[in-house]
Amino acid sequence: MEKLEARVEQYAKSLIDVQFASLGEMVASFKTRLSEGDETFDELVERDQKIELAVAAKFDLLKDFMRQEMATRKDLDAHQQRAEERNNAVSTQLQRMGEDIAS
Repeated sequence: MEKLEARVEQYAKSLIDVQFASLGEMVASFKTRLSEGDETFDELVERDQKIELAVAAKFDLLKDFMRQEMATRKDLDAHQQRAEERNNAVSTQLQRMGEDIAS
């Protein structure tokens, strides 16, 4: 009976050793995968920063274009003033033509 207990104990120790060895291999595998993941993550961060800078540059170009090409309130007021002056000039000419035709 003691022989059997000794063998069971030996098998139990052997099983525990195998399990720890397997666990060690899994940990090593996870470390490798994590380090590879870190490299991938770093590459993604770098790519993300490049994209962010490119978008910011395009946005700045768009803002510059809008500043240069869009009319301001002052521009609209000046245009309205010129249009009113033209309308007044046309009205005056039409009025004169009407007077000339009437006489």
